[in-house]
Amino acid sequence: MNRSVSRVLLLGVLAACSGGRRNASYRYTAMDTVTNQPVTVVSGPMPGGETFTGLFHSQEIGDVSLEQSGDTVIGCYEYDRAQCHVRGRIEGRVEGNLLRFSWTEDHRACGRLSVPPGRGYFLFWKDSANNGRASGEWGYSDNEDGNGQWLLFRVPNRRPRTCGSSGGQGPAEATDTSTSGSSASGSSSTGSSSTGSSSTGTSGTNSNDPLSGL
Repeated sequence: MNRSVSRVLLLGVLAACSGGRRNASYRYTAMDTVTNQPVTVVSGPMPGGETFTGLFHSQEIGDVSLEQSGDTVIGCYEYDRAQCHVRGRIEGRVEGNLLRFSWTEDHRACGRLSVPPGRGYFLFWKDSANNGRASGEWGYSDNEDGNGQWLLFRVPNRRPRTCGSSGGQGPAEATDTSTSGSSASGSSSTGSSSTGSSSTGTSGTNSNDPLSGL
């Protein structure tokens, strides 16, 4: 094997080991429920005047509050699991219409002291009726996909709740006239299986910093 071939193979192995997704584009095939037509959403510029801030809703688990400050997003959600209540927290960074995040969940009310954290991504887009949506996937550990879809619909004229340090804390804000609010739901260990096409990879190494590798 000559030197040039060996170098190409080595670069390929290094790219695979590093997760190889950091500079790649993200893609998800979502459904525009207004037209009932599939829409391919790709990472790129954020629609004018938009952010990820809002109260969102999805069928996966219910409401998710997201608040963006600069390129950082903090979010929280809650859902019932069997006879107990789970609180979740999202922390991530934004680049254009792409939010890459880590998620953690508090299952102490369910008698589970430790639940593996994970990662995920959202792509923000607007449907044919100008509704804000965020479509993506979630996974465990360093995987941003592989365990389910996470499809958010922003509810107009609603503000997100204030997320406490443990996630899901703080009362929901009253109805407001801003268009940045919405209701959302996110994925969790009970999320539905992924149906959208995408090409995600690992998002970095484990660290005490939940935003490391994003």
